[in-house]
Amino acid sequence: RVDVDADVTGDDLEKVARTALDSALDRLSTAEGRLVQFVWLDRGPSIGGHLVVAGHHLAVDGVSWRIIVPDLVTAWFGVSSGTEPTLQPVGTSMRTWAHALADQAPSRRSELPFWSSVVRSEDVLLGDRDLDPAVDVQATLDKVRVTVPADVTTAVVTTLPQVFRGGVNDGLLSALALAVAKWRRERGTETSSLLLRLEGHGREEDVLGDAGLADLSRTVGWFTSIFPVLLDLTDVDLDDAFAGGAAAGRAVKAVKEQLLAVPDRGM
Repeated sequence: RVDVDADVTGDDLEKVARTALDSALDRLSTAEGRLVQFVWLDRGPSIGGHLVVAGHHLAVDGVSWRIIVPDLVTAWFGVSSGTEPTLQPVGTSMRTWAHALADQAPSRRSELPFWSSVVRSEDVLLGDRDLDPAVDVQATLDKVRVTVPADVTTAVVTTLPQVFRGGVNDGLLSALALAVAKWRRERGTETSSLLLRLEGHGREEDVLGDAGLADLSRTVGWFTSIFPVLLDLTDVDLDDAFAGGAAAGRAVKAVKEQLLAVPDRGM
């Protein structure tokens, strides 16, 4: 709980909120089991306050926030109007889902050859050495932010998926595979494949099949799936692709088909 003067508004109020958020994030600790923090910005009895919520990614995935935020709004509306908050029921619990996946594991043995072939594929190092767990950590990671024009964004998220009858990932991963191949070639390494760790939302309700239907539309939890993907651009002419030629389309089509070959989207 943080007391905030009633006359603090605008950018000053946002600064207070950001400071409260940073402090809440610092208090999160997986080792000590603190995965969620709530901070109430109290502006006194006559002005509405603000609630800052910080949740660790281990407990809350991106989709969960779309459940939590509307629920908070609904609950607060009920409290502020003097009525008992009523939220929609939850379908499949996180516990039920986790146990169902574990119970299904034996029936997935047929996928082993596919996954073995992916992780055993030859993948050239991007740098001069293997990753060092003592050095290559989150704190030493550099981030680069690039802003692209609206017409580029429209092409990536709308036009390209429509033309190739696929998803946004098909274009983005094709561009990444092409860029890495060109980057490697410029440094003397000719290779057409790229091994990636891909992240999905993990809420593939149909993955249980005959084991039972699942409804995760209102289930909060970390469902995120992370799995290896091998992207192979064999027979794709890099120069033609970067010139906007037919090879660019062949790259997107190849990546799309390789992603579709992943069993149950990596679950």
